[in-house]
Amino acid sequence: MSVKKQSNYFTLVELLVVISIIGILTSMLIPSLNKAREAGKNAYCLNNLKQQGVATMVYTGENDDDLPASYNGDGTNPPYWWGSIGLYMDSEDNQKSAAFSCPTVNYSDETINPLQYGANTEIFKHHPTPATPHLNQGFRLKVGAVYRPSETYMIADLSIWNKEFGECYPFNRSPASWAYLSNVYTDPDQQMPPYIQYDYTYTDDSIRIRFRHLGEKNANLAFPDGHARGKTMGSFTAKNIYNIAD
Repeated sequence: MSVKKQSNYFTLVELLVVISIIGILTSMLIPSLNKAREAGKNAYCLNNLKQQGVATMVYTGENDDDLPASYNGDGTNPPYWWGSIGLYMDSEDNQKSAAFSCPTVNYSDETINPLQYGANTEIFKHHPTPATPHLNQGFRLKVGAVYRPSETYMIADLSIWNKEFGECYPFNRSPASWAYLSNVYTDPDQQMPPYIQYDYTYTDDSIRIRFRHLGEKNANLAFPDGHARGKTMGSFTAKNIYNIAD
């Protein structure tokens, strides 16, 4: 009686089935891996803002409870807020700390640690000038004068203003659609209207809070009470931006 020799090779059909299964599994895994990568970048960004918040608290402790100025305007160095709190971070050789760069932002040039977070001029006051009379509301706010330290942000993800260097504008109060609403100080729970996000315009369009995390839905923010968290555009109210009394 003859015995049929068993083949040790896969047939074409078997190979195609295996390849199809691998393809299906890959298509299922890639979205999960992308979400995990995005969540990791979001956590890294939140840690950056936490570091900036801690440095801000150290700065206020050494400066009579004054919060940093977004721009001090008096000719002394460092002139901008990031330089003031950077003194208490890992900045070296006059370069910005790596904690000022958001891992979600892609940039191709050789700028070292580009600034990708901006200060809220309601909290980090801007030196008043004739060109900015709307900012002339008192200079160098005391940390104790922030009415809602757990709700009004002081530093946030900002749109990238300068494409060449991959940097944002160093400060903002709010986007143009939020800046001049008449009743923000009398209605702290007023919902802020949505806006279209832009980068690289060198105009007010890209001097805005940038919701670039978790599917372009979240912006990360640091608050004067020391914590950091993300918020969606639709969850912003006037008290999250303006220093409104209780």
